[in-house]
Parts: sequence; C-alpha cells; structure tokens
Amino acid sequence: MKTNRTKSISSLLLYLVVGGMLSILSPVLSWGMEYQLYKNVEDFGIVVFPPDNQSPELKSYIESLNFKSVETGQAVMRYGPHKENQTYMMPQEVQEKHSVKMFIILQALVNEKLLVGIYHPDWELTLPSAIFLLPEIKEKIEKTLNIFRGSNPAKKIRGFEYYQPYFAPKTFNSFYLKNKAI
Repeated sequence: MKTNRTKSISSLLLYLVVGGMLSILSPVLSWGMEYQLYKNVEDFGIVVFPPDNQSPELKSYIESLNFKSVETGQAVMRYGPHKENQTYMMPQEVQEKHSVKMFIILQALVNEKLLVGIYHPDWELTLPSAIFLLPEIKEKIEKTLNIFRGSNPAKKIRGFEYYQPYFAPKTFNSFYLKNKAI
C-alpha cells in the first residue's frame, strides 16, 4: 500500500513540475514568433506571422490592395474580443497605436500555405481550420475587406479608392458618379 501511495505522490509531483516548467517556458518558446502589420488608409490591417515565411507573391498581393507595412515586432498570443479563441497577432498596444480595429491574420506556413483568422470587435476572433493557398484566398480577402467596410462609402477600385466626403452635398456626389466630372 505504501508503494502505491508513493507512486501516486511522485506522479502528482512530476505533473506539477512539468506543468510549472511549461507555464514558465511558454513565453520563452514564443520569443521567436514575429509579426508584420500592414495597414491601409481605412485603418484595416493585415497581420502576417511569421513574416520570414511570407512569399514574395503574398507580399506583392497585400501591397496591391494598397496596404503598407507599418510595423514588425514580437507576436503575442491574444484572445478575441469575447475571449473564446486565441492566436498569435500583434500586441494590443500596437493595434491601438495604429488605430486598427479590424484586421485579417495570415499565418504563413511552409510551401506557401496559409491559415487565416479574422479579428472584428463585434464578432469573436474567427479562426477557420482550413489551410489555403494564395490563389484560393485572394478573393476571400477582398470580400472580407468589403464586409469590414459595411456601410462605409469607400469603394475599392484596383489602385484607386473613392471616398464620398461627408461634407459634400448628395447631389454633387451623384453628379460626380454619373458624369465623372472633375
């Protein structure tokens, strides 16, 4: 009986030691994970991690959507707005510094494969488990950006964004769109 009790105590101690070591080492193990934040004029973001894994095609595609690289740094594990899902992304301070409220998260895997996440303040962090290739994801990224826009009058035309000024009368904007004046 004493042997069984000793085994259970030693097993419990082993679990505590291993659990303690993992909790201590988990921040250390994530030190190597970096992110790259791209941002557009609408304050939408695309976060790529790790940036070293992103292909030249992915980088040029993101830039073709009028996103500019604004920051690179250490990725952190964060929850979504409702604390249900978590993944690596930029720190909260960086998100606030660049006024990015909605963003797409791209985890660049080997062989140009991508995992995708969507961060929106009104939804939970969305993390589909499917793995995509870049050609499959291009249309989905553009649709997601349009969902982010919602009722925003900004309409994306490749290489040019038209903003309806809030101070201009409706008739001017209607005239402009119909006649393409100016």
